[in-house]
Parts: sequence; C-alpha cells; structure tokens
Amino acid sequence: MIKIFSADGGELLQNLRRGSKGATITSIVFHPSLNIIACTSDRESIHLFEINKAIEKCIQLKQYGFSKSDKEKATEGENAKSSLGFLKVVSSFFEADLCLAKIKVEEKLKTVAFDDKSNSLTVMSNDRVLYFFKIPMSTTRYVSEAEIRTF
Repeated sequence: MIKIFSADGGELLQNLRRGSKGATITSIVFHPSLNIIACTSDRESIHLFEINKAIEKCIQLKQYGFSKSDKEKATEGENAKSSLGFLKVVSSFFEADLCLAKIKVEEKLKTVAFDDKSNSLTVMSNDRVLYFFKIPMSTTRYVSEAEIRTF
C-alpha cells in the first residue's frame, strides 16, 4: 500500500494499492507534467498511478503549491477500483485505488524515469537493457509493447 500524505498538515490524501502480494518498494517517480507516479518494487512489475485525488484534496485544503490548473494535467484514465470494495468495512485495503496501468519487466532490479518529451517511461535493468514504454492516457490492465535497446 502506498499512502500519500499532505506535507502541510499530515492528512491522508490518497491510498494506492500496488498488488495483493507483499513487496518492498524500491522507488517512486513523479511525472514532470502529468499527475502520474511510477512505482517499482522488488517484484517484476512497475505500476503507474493517477494522483488526481491527492492534488484535488490539496486544492480543497488550500495547501501551498497547487492550483486548479494542476487538475488539468490529468490523463483521461483513472486508477481502477477493486471489485471487493464493498468489503471496506472489513479492511481499508479494498477501498484503495488500484493502478492506472501495470508494466512487467522480467528483471527485478531496475530504475525508471519519465521522458516528458516523448511521453514515455524509460526502464533500465541492471543487465544494461533499456525499455521504452508509451504512457497510457486511459486505464489499461497491462502495457506490453516496448522499444528495447541493449548497450
């Protein structure tokens, strides 16, 4: 579970669920112009999340650094919701946002970065392989097409 808190007041802004199996988060990267983050872990997947809810709450709370123009940086997609959301009375785990998209890369050790000019996510594995994935602008289960380069 990834939780986004307000830096000003410490309020919980958004819960994001990366998966159902335990994992150690190795990095979280913010897109420079879209309201998206990429999350990597010690597993083979990379998750993309919309963080519009967190930004909207910051605007409502009149927190420093956000304005209504920040809401316009959204994609047309949104994070999926669990079909077990009705169980939120049992656990908040089920009401958290699922990812906008999931990318599988066989290597568990990887580094990611957003490329704002080409609207892509670059993944570099420790085996010196570069993957270039187009960022989806709508909700999709998996992103599988990639340009691959080795060096």
